[in-house]
Amino acid sequence: NDQLKKFDIVIANPPYSISKWNQEAWKHDPWGRNKYGLPPKGNADYAFFQHIICSMKDKTGRCGVLFPHGILERDAEQEMRKRIIEEDLIDCVVGLGKDLFYNSSMESCLVFCRTKKDPSKKGKILFIDARDEITRKQTQSFLEKHHIDKIFNAYKDYKDVEGFAKVVSNEEVLNNNGNLNIKLY
Repeated sequence: NDQLKKFDIVIANPPYSISKWNQEAWKHDPWGRNKYGLPPKGNADYAFFQHIICSMKDKTGRCGVLFPHGILERDAEQEMRKRIIEEDLIDCVVGLGKDLFYNSSMESCLVFCRTKKDPSKKGKILFIDARDEITRKQTQSFLEKHHIDKIFNAYKDYKDVEGFAKVVSNEEVLNNNGNLNIKLY
């Protein structure tokens, strides 16, 4: 019906930091997916992020996205990040360790969003530092069940865990110029 299709759940692993993309077309996107701003010409991560956010249903939408760690703090995307935080869409940021993926040795992160947060989570973001929750065998790194359980339980409990998880107000994040780097919190 000439509208963007919307979903209850969006799970994505967009290509990391695509440098050759059609920024001009995005500027005039007929579906309104550029509502938080125009991503820099040399990096499409926030084009993917905005597409995912705009694809979530208004009342029941959730997403989980695997991104390069840089999306949390790059200056060129700061204003878009601030607007997403101001709309209270970010539920949780999980920092993952290095070498988890064959195509990239860099640290990555998971970003979870909700269009309608539980009242106890409104105005807050949970940060989980799971960089050390990996097992390295030979040339491969991976998460074992106990790592996944620890991350999941921290998310489910949504409370501070010394040295591992921290609930931070959107206001505090915005006072840090919208920087979502887990090390800050």
